Amino acid sequence: MMRVPPNLIGAVSAGDAATVRSIGHDLKASFGQTGAARLQAMAIELETMGGQGQLSEAAEIVSSMASVFTALKERIQEEG
Repeated sequence: MMRVPPNLIGAVSAGDAATVRSIGHDLKASFGQTGAARLQAMAIELETMGGQGQLSEAAEIVSSMASVFTALKERIQEEG
């Protein structure tokens, strides 16, 4: 199922920069392997923000990521 990992949402909500960095790093690799460049760029932003301890825009990125997942699901259903 394509969705934002719940642990990422929780880490952003809790202000847990180290966990956001770690999850961002893992997602960066996963999205890179699948050719999901837009999602990979978002994951890189989250990894960087987490590494810098600056999560002020992380919720917005997570929301954008959720929108991309929704659009992908709709497209797959249309073509399926």
